[in-house]
Amino acid sequence: MARTIIFIKCIECSDAVETTDKRRKFCNSSCAVKYNNKKRKLKNSTKKKISNSLKDYYEIYPKSIKEEFFWAVIKTSKGKFLKDPKNLYELSHRTRCKIVRRLELGCSRCGWDEEIGDLHHINGRKILDCHNHNNLSYSSPNCHRLAQNKRIKNNELISLEEQIGDVWKQHYYG
Repeated sequence: MARTIIFIKCIECSDAVETTDKRRKFCNSSCAVKYNNKKRKLKNSTKKKISNSLKDYYEIYPKSIKEEFFWAVIKTSKGKFLKDPKNLYELSHRTRCKIVRRLELGCSRCGWDEEIGDLHHINGRKILDCHNHNNLSYSSPNCHRLAQNKRIKNNELISLEEQIGDVWKQHYYG
């Protein structure tokens, strides 16, 4: 059964759009949002709350941090070396595994080293600079599960800073 192509006129911008959906009213989602937000009447107090929450967010997480993270992801995904990576977590999963193999690391708690283990965030991911080596611990899958379920205390885990320091950078560059 062939679909019939029809032309519609966007309610927001009046552009003609070719479609097969008879119910369609807009040329794209941004026109739909603009149109629907015109109808929506926000109180000034609500607008101020939104504005203040955005200001608070950008004070805690300035744009420069986001841009640094974005460019770190772009650079690592291209297979090129970062000029000065700050921690293992900035690198791709594959590169982290290679470094761990070269270091011949074992679990910081039980010493298990038969296969690649996990990086555990000691104090969770909801803190600033959560990927810092002081907050990361290398653990076996079993110890990682126990730590996630709070059956291992945080003070029993050795951080990557204590375990390897900056030795990992030598294995990253070659």
